[in-house]
Amino acid sequence: MSLEAAARELRALALETLRELATGQASPLAAATAPSGLAPMGLFVSLRDPDGEVRGAVGTTQPASPASLLAELVRGAAFEDPRHPPVEADELEGLELELWLLPDPPRRVHRPDDFDPSLDTLRVRRGIFAGTLLPDVALARGWDAATCLAYACRKAGLPATTWRDPETVVEAFRSVRAS
Repeated sequence: MSLEAAARELRALALETLRELATGQASPLAAATAPSGLAPMGLFVSLRDPDGEVRGAVGTTQPASPASLLAELVRGAAFEDPRHPPVEADELEGLELELWLLPDPPRRVHRPDDFDPSLDTLRVRRGIFAGTLLPDVALARGWDAATCLAYACRKAGLPATTWRDPETVVEAFRSVRAS
């Protein structure tokens, strides 16, 4: 099975999980029903309202089994993202669920030419500060790589030019979107 096909199956399972959690039903056993044979990878779940605004998002760049992470990330995006109130059952019809798979190890970014903002997830880390930027943000706003680097730094709570400092770790992950 291709990664894209597996991503579609995982997204379908994520939607089922979201419906069941929001309506108070038992959560499906994601590990038992998810596509088998997927290598550990990073995974992000984003929920958007009918206007395209983020309603909840959570994920990890740390490699783990997508099947074991899926229900936890769906729950986190829908009910535990501190930036948004929990999702209500009557909102389900209008929500769009995006699933991002990060199947490859990160590669270091030293300058804007080292990554493609339309294909790569960007992570900036410095000390206790960290920020992650998915490709959909760059695509929706038409940002170039330099703008993405500045935004990821600000998202991490750092000055926009911190990515230039050698003590700052900037990494890019190839991203596969299932929506």
